Amino acid sequence: MTYDLLLIEDQALVRESLASLLNSTGQFSVSYSLDNVRDAIPLLQQHPHLDLILCDYHLKQDTAETLLRNRHLIPPIPVVLLTSHFNAMALQHCLSLGAQGFLFKESGIDEFIHALTLIANGGVFFSTPETPLSGAGHDAAHTRLDLQLTDTETEILKWLATGMSNKQIALSTGKSSETIKTHVTRILKKLQCKTRTQAVTKAGHFNLL
Repeated sequence: MTYDLLLIEDQALVRESLASLLNSTGQFSVSYSLDNVRDAIPLLQQHPHLDLILCDYHLKQDTAETLLRNRHLIPPIPVVLLTSHFNAMALQHCLSLGAQGFLFKESGIDEFIHALTLIANGGVFFSTPETPLSGAGHDAAHTRLDLQLTDTETEILKWLATGMSNKQIALSTGKSSETIKTHVTRILKKLQCKTRTQAVTKAGHFNLL
């Protein structure tokens, strides 16, 4: 199966190189490529059957956020954001706006293929420099079992993905801040992560969110 993409990238060389690379895989076809979001919205309205939108997060004329904020104007096509610089707040903001993927331009083609295929089939994928594609070949259910996350820890993990503090999560769940802190510590240990952002990203890899 070949997935049809719209690529939005304002650097011509990067846009052409990425389109050529994706087309060469035989699994993806960059049907349309643009340098701005403004022209993307009417194009998407005319071509609602595209499988993916691949958009640079740091566009000069307008931003990827403009595309996400106008999701009501376009078909429900998954949006994958590209970046060269990781920003935890940006990742959390993109999650809240409905992005299904966050990828680095420095990623290898294997990671791109895995991520885009996963997203095109209804999954999510968020990568960071600290958590590369390790574990991508593992079965999600098997990974969940190995990590031994409790139902409560899985719930807290989803709250972490919103970017809330321990105090905010405590208020939302009716638990004490100390209880939330304990759960977060256990989650980080089980996911083998040092930070909350790494934990959320890794959870995205394993479909735990």
